[in-house]
Amino acid sequence: MPGPIGGSAASFILGSRLMIFPGMAETRILAALSLVVALSGCNITGDCGDTVFEKTVDPESGMIAWGYVRNCGATTGFATHVAVGKPNSQLADATTVLIIDSDHGKATMGNPLNAVWIGIGWSGRRNLSVTYASKARVFEKKSSAAGATMTFQASEPYREPSVVVY
Repeated sequence: MPGPIGGSAASFILGSRLMIFPGMAETRILAALSLVVALSGCNITGDCGDTVFEKTVDPESGMIAWGYVRNCGATTGFATHVAVGKPNSQLADATTVLIIDSDHGKATMGNPLNAVWIGIGWSGRRNLSVTYASKARVFEKKSSAAGATMTFQASEPYREPSVVVY
């Protein structure tokens, strides 16, 4: 955006101060914006990694459900996702139906990938049952997607009773 006398946007914003040090204002603005982004923890490059730890196929319809962990770097926590896709689809084409996290360690963790405990399984044609740790923080939950219907239940993982030998 040209400034009042054919200068840059910075000269318009900063007015006559720019006449004393031409080019310095742009450098300062860029440096300040870079610092704000760096300190905010924003991942503006979209460098998130997804690691699938569970995949299940509906035997009747061929639909696929994935359980996976999304990791967007050191300044963010891990998020556990469940996604549903049509037969022969890939995770990248699937629809996310559940996003949860551990709520700062309160929820039961399910595996070494820093995933919150979940259980996914097809309970009928195009009907996905999803259980997840009861103390998880829920960010997104969809009851239908990609032609499937989801049922959710907050629970704790099943644990084998301890055996006492006398």
